[in-house]
Amino acid sequence: MKIEQSAEPSQGMRLFVLVVYLIYGLGLLTGVAALLALMLTCLRLKESQGTIYHSHLRWMLRGFWLCFVGFALGGVLVWTNWAGPAIAEVTGYPAHDLQALSSGVQGVGRVVLGLTWFCGSYLVVRGLLNWSEHRRMP
Repeated sequence: MKIEQSAEPSQGMRLFVLVVYLIYGLGLLTGVAALLALMLTCLRLKESQGTIYHSHLRWMLRGFWLCFVGFALGGVLVWTNWAGPAIAEVTGYPAHDLQALSSGVQGVGRVVLGLTWFCGSYLVVRGLLNWSEHRRMP
């Protein structure tokens, strides 16, 4: 196991990164926590330059936006099932035709949400493992 050293790593920055990882993990259950973690990450990103923690903060930023897109897409797909009757009224299509289509789309949305949650969990766990071993993130 190779431990990478950085230019004067700060214990405060190390603790900060741990807290942000934990908030991101909580954010997989509540979106508000993920937004808080995003703000904290952005506030300290520049300060972390030149340390291994900069790579961790960039990892969290990329992970946030990846999960944001996944959850937004999955949410829209799941929402279409509830919007089916309204879409039928507006478009004039028979409601039973749209119901079958929207149920299939909802299933795809649930799969997207599940995969996004799994991916977000992986990003947090991998980051915490590298953090604990004092290693940079890719």
